[in-house]
Amino acid sequence: LSRYSTLSEVDMRALNRVLYRNAQTLEEFAIIYSYIGDEGLEHLSHGLQHLHKLKKLNISGNECTNKSCSTLNFILSHLPSLTSLDLFGTQIGYSGLEAITPGLLQCKRLESVNISLIRIIRMVIQHWQPFSLLDLPRLQDLDLGWSNIGDWNSKGMHAADPTTTLRTVFMCYLDRIKMQRKEIGASEQSVERP
Repeated sequence: LSRYSTLSEVDMRALNRVLYRNAQTLEEFAIIYSYIGDEGLEHLSHGLQHLHKLKKLNISGNECTNKSCSTLNFILSHLPSLTSLDLFGTQIGYSGLEAITPGLLQCKRLESVNISLIRIIRMVIQHWQPFSLLDLPRLQDLDLGWSNIGDWNSKGMHAADPTTTLRTVFMCYLDRIKMQRKEIGASEQSVERP
């Protein structure tokens, strides 16, 4: 769908019909910066839950909050083929991430997660047990950019599971204006900005 388009309830019902008719073939769905809020995601869930072959889901830039995460969790639990999830710039916070964890853990093929620019309060990632990143067997790329999470400790990550497939973590610290890209198993690359 085009960016910055506003969908009415009638549009949502029509879109759900399209999703349902194409449920056996659709592999990618993106609805970006379309002012989709909690109620809108609830409407879309009726179509999205049938997309069992969906590989990429992108709802970045929308107005979904923690309130809609039970709905998002329900959607994720019905997407066994999902490899990429993009929640960039939504209004979801840490409690929302906790709420979608059960659904995420059912996405056994998930390789890439983008939760940058969401409203996570400062924390230490190795204590982020509810998200259970290491329980996602194919996860390779995690984008936490501009989420002000706090200090990253790759040693803590490896201590939890030495067989992790995670290879790239990207983040930006808002307070230090420092960009870091972690290549797991390789040296750290960082860029300091004045």
